[in-house]
Amino acid sequence: MPAKNSFTAKISLLATVLLFFSTFLSGACFAQQDDTKEIRVLGVGVVQGEETNAARDQAVSNALASAVERALEDTIPSDVIVRNFKTLDNNLFGNAGDYIRDYKVLIENRKEATLRIYLQASVLSEKIRARLSELGVVLAETDLPKVLFVIAEQNIADLLPIYWWGEDPSFVMPKSEEAMAAVFQEKGYSVVDHGATLSMGMENLQAASAEEDEAQATAEETQVQDSAEPTVEQNLEPIIFNNPYLSDQEAAQLAYRLQADLVIVGTATAGIVPNTMGATIRSFKAEVSLRAVDTNSRQQIASVDQESVEVSEDEIAGGNSALVAAGRLAGDKLASQIALTWKKAATVSGKVEILIKGTSDLGSYVTLRRALQDVPGVSGLRIEQMKADQATLSVDYDRDSHALAESLMRKSFENFGVDIYELENNRLRLEIVPARRSPSHLE
Repeated sequence: MPAKNSFTAKISLLATVLLFFSTFLSGACFAQQDDTKEIRVLGVGVVQGEETNAARDQAVSNALASAVERALEDTIPSDVIVRNFKTLDNNLFGNAGDYIRDYKVLIENRKEATLRIYLQASVLSEKIRARLSELGVVLAETDLPKVLFVIAEQNIADLLPIYWWGEDPSFVMPKSEEAMAAVFQEKGYSVVDHGATLSMGMENLQAASAEEDEAQATAEETQVQDSAEPTVEQNLEPIIFNNPYLSDQEAAQLAYRLQADLVIVGTATAGIVPNTMGATIRSFKAEVSLRAVDTNSRQQIASVDQESVEVSEDEIAGGNSALVAAGRLAGDKLASQIALTWKKAATVSGKVEILIKGTSDLGSYVTLRRALQDVPGVSGLRIEQMKADQATLSVDYDRDSHALAESLMRKSFENFGVDIYELENNRLRLEIVPARRSPSHLE
């Protein structure tokens, strides 16, 4: 009997192991299928004499290229294919076999000097998508951020860098920026026209921003039906910086005001290289240094340093040519980096619950709520519950509560402070503290 029990136990163990591996392999198979697309296509080859092997290989090759093309059409819009056809032809269509897991010839038919085959191919669609990102080809325009360029440029004859965001702005488009913007637009990005914004005049822009903030605050008050609260003047973030070299925070402020998702900030300079040919021809070098900053998180997501040397008889023309060349090269590299890393977090907005203590100080509470509404990435705010001296808010936010808490910590309030005393993944608790009083939970 013990031997029989031992044998039964071994059989049971073997069945369990086989079931485990069967389940594992089945799951792996399904996972692999999720990454592929089954496509049936026709391929044609030309028969030379009576030998059909070469014609069959030609027909298979044509069919596989057609399968990859079909998968690509299901992945990106046709206008994106047209705009990037040379890149796609060199990197996808000419290497179709790299994106085929396997294929099976279903039927073939020869008619005179033509051999036609009909095959089914398993196309690695996820590998195609990854390659498109590496090449900087967008999957759809909605996958890309709206971009603002903040470039301080100094050509050879310029005593100081020119820039558009100062109190005395320059209305001349920097050559490097013009070249970079063209590259980004070719790749499907939307670029903010800050020149059109400047034509309004800086005072008009500030007035428009103030009216927008006031209208937004009024709409918020109407939504929560809390009209008894006093009106508190909203602080307007500055839009003028008398400095050509902006920090990431300052550049993100400009991008936020101009409704850009991403700001590309940096410098471009041109100088003379000590190379000459004859009495008049000289070399000119441009250097471009850029970083891409997410407007919402105010974090760098990409960067590039690029230089280019051009030859000219004219000093200004040579500097301009070098700036344009360096700008296009830098723009191409940076656009590809951004396309690979950018995540459109705003498409799926999360929620953060905020418990606020100290709401009996009504003026400070209203100011805090408006400050929350002004945090980049916040798309909505609702009052869920009101109690004596506390309120619970639900905030639509495209990041987590840690990022929201960090944004609040960066804000300065005139008559009160904010004490964040509890922080979880989607919830935070804070207290409005008068400037000269300690938090109640510490007393």
